[in-house]
Amino acid sequence: MNEHQTVTAIGWIWLGLGVLAFVSGVGGFLVSTIRGLPTSPLPMRSVPMDFLWQHYREGAVSQAIFAPFVVFTATMFLRRHSWARVVLQMLSALMFAWVVCFGVIWLRALASMTSGSSPQPVFMVIRIIMSVGVILVTGLFAFAFGLCIWTLSRAKILEVFRNSKPMA
Repeated sequence: MNEHQTVTAIGWIWLGLGVLAFVSGVGGFLVSTIRGLPTSPLPMRSVPMDFLWQHYREGAVSQAIFAPFVVFTATMFLRRHSWARVVLQMLSALMFAWVVCFGVIWLRALASMTSGSSPQPVFMVIRIIMSVGVILVTGLFAFAFGLCIWTLSRAKILEVFRNSKPMA
C-alpha cells in the first residue's frame, strides 16, 4: 500500500468512526431518554463503572455533538488539508488513552465480581474469561490507534500533505 492509499484508508476509517459515533450517541441519548438511565449489569458495585453509568446520557450527548467534528476533520484529511492530519493524530492519541483507561476500569469492575469473602466459582470463571477478552480487545484497539499515531507521523505521509494541494 503506498502513502496515498494509506492516507485514503485512514481518512475513510475516521469518517466511518465519526458516523458511527454520531449514530451511537444519538441512539444512546434516545434510549436513555425513553427508557431511563441504564444501570450497571454487574452484580457487584464498582465506583468507576457506576460513574460511567450515571453519566451515560451526558456521554451520549457529548459523543453526538463531537462526532460531526470528527466527520468534518476526516473529510478535510481526505482532501489533504495538513491541519486535519494533526487533528487526527491528536484524536488517535485521545482514543488510545480512552481505550487503555476504559480497559483498566472494566478490569477493575470485573475484579469486583470476585471481591467478596467467598466468591462463587462461576463468577471467578466468568471473570477470567471476560478479563482475557477485555485485555485482547483493549490491546487490539490500542494497537490500532497507536499504529494510526505512528503512521500519521511518518515522513512519507508528511510528504503527501506537503506535496498535495488541498482540495476545496
